[in-house]
Amino acid sequence: MAIDFTTLWIRWGEIEEHEKGGTLLGYRIHVKKEEHHEDSQPFYKEMTVGPNITEATITGLPTWTAFRVWVAAFTAAGEGEQRNDEWMRTSKR
Repeated sequence: MAIDFTTLWIRWGEIEEHEKGGTLLGYRIHVKKEEHHEDSQPFYKEMTVGPNITEATITGLPTWTAFRVWVAAFTAAGEGEQRNDEWMRTSKR
């Protein structure tokens, strides 16, 4: 959900115990700009939050831009499957 021109807010459900595959260390949030034109600048942002966090505010994004946003849980063994893959757009000024 867009909060303002450069900020998105997301929320996801906790990973099920049987899906963890080890001690959950946290969640990694990936934000990738939708690419439309050859001359557009690529944009990718990654955030990490703790294992008890299930929402995040993503700041510093370009205005009126579509993004693919997804969340993946991670353990010491690495990152798991993508979850909550969604297209979102920041607001227009």
